[in-house]
Amino acid sequence: MAEYGEVKDIEDKVNLYSNLMEEGHNAGIQDALVIRKEAKKVKAEIKSDVRELVDEIRELRKAHNLINDMNIAYHDSFDSNLPEEDREWNVWCRTDNESVDIRKVTGYTYNNTRMIIEDRFFSFTELAKKHGFEGIKCRRSFKRGGSYLGAEWWHFQYEKALEPGKSTFGGELLKIYSLDECKKFAPWNDTKHCVWKESWF
Repeated sequence: MAEYGEVKDIEDKVNLYSNLMEEGHNAGIQDALVIRKEAKKVKAEIKSDVRELVDEIRELRKAHNLINDMNIAYHDSFDSNLPEEDREWNVWCRTDNESVDIRKVTGYTYNNTRMIIEDRFFSFTELAKKHGFEGIKCRRSFKRGGSYLGAEWWHFQYEKALEPGKSTFGGELLKIYSLDECKKFAPWNDTKHCVWKESWF
């Protein structure tokens, strides 16, 4: 079996596995058995490394979602003195179901350009509301040409579980994340005591 350099990462292991398989294909029966055994071992290491990467990606996504949730309350608190605008969405879903009437709805593009669309639509917002989920308003910054992330049309939250004047933003996050996870992010101290329908909406 040929000698290979130091294996440091997944890419190196994939290359090693490929080389071993090629070498095993060209080797005699006895040598091929030894080479393929080594290749099998390398393949197992690759799978283990990939699983670790997937777990890391999941944790990063979890952290990203937490940051996004906390930043909504954090940034909106600084906008509280700005004039109120029509920032509510009605999310429509297109359907091929002929029992649904054709209607004209007002839509918005990624850069907040208004347009009229005609087709068969039903209101996802109304459907969600029947199950206790309320859509939040878009951020004021989106209406003024800000980032598309401020549109928030996709953000629905289960408000039936929240008690006005009692439920806190931090308390709800702690039902999902650990205290150590919450403390990692700067907005935590500014938002954890926000109270539903008083300083958090």
